[in-house]
Amino acid sequence: MPRAGSYHITCPHVGAFGVRDVLRLKDIRLSMIVLALAFLAGAIGGNLTAMLLTGGDELTEYIGGFWDGMNAGTLYAAFAGTLLAGMAIPLLIFLSGFSSLGVALIPVCVAFKGFTFSYAVSAMLRFFGPNGFLLTVCALGVTNLIYIPCMLMSALFAFRTSLVMASVFFGKNKQIKAAACGPVYFIPFAVCFAVILGLAAYQAFLQPMLLSAAAGTGFIQR
Repeated sequence: MPRAGSYHITCPHVGAFGVRDVLRLKDIRLSMIVLALAFLAGAIGGNLTAMLLTGGDELTEYIGGFWDGMNAGTLYAAFAGTLLAGMAIPLLIFLSGFSSLGVALIPVCVAFKGFTFSYAVSAMLRFFGPNGFLLTVCALGVTNLIYIPCMLMSALFAFRTSLVMASVFFGKNKQIKAAACGPVYFIPFAVCFAVILGLAAYQAFLQPMLLSAAAGTGFIQR
């Protein structure tokens, strides 16, 4: 029989150890820096790519495709499409957290989101000019102001968990193998997916009215 107060490698204790390891403040700061730099690199890349489009056919095609996607299909089809698109990156981040490969994959996902967001904003501003600022805010700013921090929060937790898995893979600490993806791992992603569900509803049912008001005379056509 184990003595009172002693610690053994049991599921409850290992889970608690894993949570402390994942939430270590010093390592969280380093992980935040890595993810912030990844997002910044992606954002710079997206802006530079948009700058290469001088308002020619490529830029017109991109804006037209974006607008067609906003207006295509029924409201419920738009809701489903927006929900799937919004879930893609967080879901990939969530799955990457279960593997040591997430150490590389998660910053790539964050950088990709930075790239697509920066590219979309830059492309719309270049296409519509200064008068398109309000339209850009309605189309991209409102949702991403909530979506991006939520995604980064989930990415931070997954990245830390993936680092723990990497330490297990390289034999640094075998005791935390079962702990890194404990029940607490699912909490930030549950919150993130709930937020994405709300944003998808907003984009499908409310955003079209805001865009129409911002455009002044209904939806802008190509």
